[in-house]
Amino acid sequence: MLTIELAADVERELSERAKESGRSLQQFAKHLLENAARQPRSLEAILTPIWNDVNASGISDEELDHLFEEARNDVHAERHGIGS
Repeated sequence: MLTIELAADVERELSERAKESGRSLQQFAKHLLENAARQPRSLEAILTPIWNDVNASGISDEELDHLFEEARNDVHAERHGIGS
């Protein structure tokens, strides 16, 4: 079970929308939350933790470019059976 405290105006708005959709407030809220949870995450949401870690690491842009270049080359070599 999930309990959420909402501002009164938000609850009123959700109640109105629920009524318009022919659902109870609980059914409507469940529907909204399930749909939101199933939406694909944005690229920004996926990359933000990586950006934060990179920024916290103090690595320079040149070092980061070098790391990505090495990783790209490694994947290319692995896919093409080079350097085994």
